Amino acid sequence: MEQIGASNPIRMSCGLSLLMAVLTFLSMWGGLTLWLNDPAGPAAPPSLDTPRGLLISLLLCWIPLLTGSLACLAGLMSLAVGNLGLEARRQATIGVALGLIPACLAAAWLGWVLR
Repeated sequence: MEQIGASNPIRMSCGLSLLMAVLTFLSMWGGLTLWLNDPAGPAAPPSLDTPRGLLISLLLCWIPLLTGSLACLAGLMSLAVGNLGLEARRQATIGVALGLIPACLAAAWLGWVLR
């Protein structure tokens, strides 16, 4: 019974990693769609003075950095345990990959905006 209780937080961590990774991916996708479909044309970088520009900045940079970091952290914590089932290992690996790629793109976006 102890082993079942011990693996439950690990499974939750795998699920959290996958959830945060999907939120990261959707945030990045939504921000990119919003930025490219601007009626005035995509400004490089978008102005933070307008609500639309602020939302684009949140969706393309700050939300992916936060949720991508959480996805990678939860996924790596789960993978560090080592005795995961196949499904939990797959969720954690997908969570790390889908969290890391948009987080790196968000960091590149931040560097481009701040240059």
